[in-house]
Amino acid sequence: MKKLLGIVVPILFWSNPALANIYLVELGLGGSGGIGAIFILFIILYGAFFGSKLAKAIIWGWVMFFVTFWYVMSLYLPDLNFIKVMISFFVAFAVLMLFMFIAEREKKKEQEILTARHKFFLKKVKKKKKKKKKKK
Repeated sequence: MKKLLGIVVPILFWSNPALANIYLVELGLGGSGGIGAIFILFIILYGAFFGSKLAKAIIWGWVMFFVTFWYVMSLYLPDLNFIKVMISFFVAFAVLMLFMFIAEREKKKEQEILTARHKFFLKKVKKKKKKKKKKK
């Protein structure tokens, strides 16, 4: 393992990592826009409308974070200072945590359903084994 690490680390130091970024920009997947940004936007929108309840809660939580942050900052717009920006941030963070709480609750419900289903099938298998033993 040490020999492999001794080979890989110098190769990583000698390679030119900037080429990867240039390659992504040429494909339209890097930078601040382009095809990659549109593709990622469509993936996020698909998850927000057609994803699981957990994915929906997380995505809409982040959407509401930015919307709340923008709205509360717009209330203070004539004279915006650091304290008012922090108030906006903390209000938006509270909204995000509410959506994360909802996501965790959905995750626990899903886990309880899977656990109940697993226990049901375990009992079913045990009943089949008991029937087989009685027949013998």
